[in-house]
Amino acid sequence: MTVSRSVQRNGFTLMEVMIALIIVGLALGAASSSYIAHLKANLHGQAIFEGSQAAQTVLDELRYYDIDTLPASGTVGPTRIQSQSKRSYDVYVTYCEDPSYCSSDQVRQISIRVEHKGNTIYQTQTIFTTFEKGSGTYSSSSSSASSSSSSSASASSSSSSRSSSSSSSSSVSSSSSSVSSSSSSSSSRSSSSSSSVSSSSSSSSSSSSSSRSSSSSSSSSSRSSSSSSSSRSSSSVCRSWRC
Repeated sequence: MTVSRSVQRNGFTLMEVMIALIIVGLALGAASSSYIAHLKANLHGQAIFEGSQAAQTVLDELRYYDIDTLPASGTVGPTRIQSQSKRSYDVYVTYCEDPSYCSSDQVRQISIRVEHKGNTIYQTQTIFTTFEKGSGTYSSSSSSASSSSSSSASASSSSSSRSSSSSSSSSVSSSSSSVSSSSSSSSSRSSSSSSSVSSSSSSSSSSSSSSRSSSSSSSSSSRSSSSSSSSRSSSSVCRSWRC
């Protein structure tokens, strides 16, 4: 008697697993290579920055020396500078690579080269020189000239202010005189108006008195005429009656 069993095949085959592992390995290899490249670029950039700081440190030390005491040619170094990241940098100083720049004792061409583990990572050049003598005297004379010009300007401004004050006082006096003249004219006008008023009042009083006198004279004349007429009438009556 035979028993048949159904066989079920679930999952991946060995070939499928190997293909998947190869794909994952390629992806990890690409990611790791890009990561390493970016890490190297960051380390190189940091090394360049620290190399520039080392070169700046050496240049700052050279600034304390007189220029005529610095070498006119040759290379000095290396000077070992250690950064905060515990990396060591070798700094080489070369004087007057181009002799045309070092025409006198007061001029020095300085070239800086910074190496890290035998590789040059930073280079720069500069020129040290001194100021010409007598510049202080020139500046002091110019400052004295500027002070004298400022004093003359202040004197002229004070004189102009005085003249302006005198002109303002004269304008004030003229305004006061004009005010006094206006007051005198107003007083003359008031006097003339008062005189005219008085004359008009006197004329009105005289006219009133004349009118009164005329009225009184007319009344007296009328009275006299009435009395004469009455006397005439009485005389005529007497005549008619023969009295």
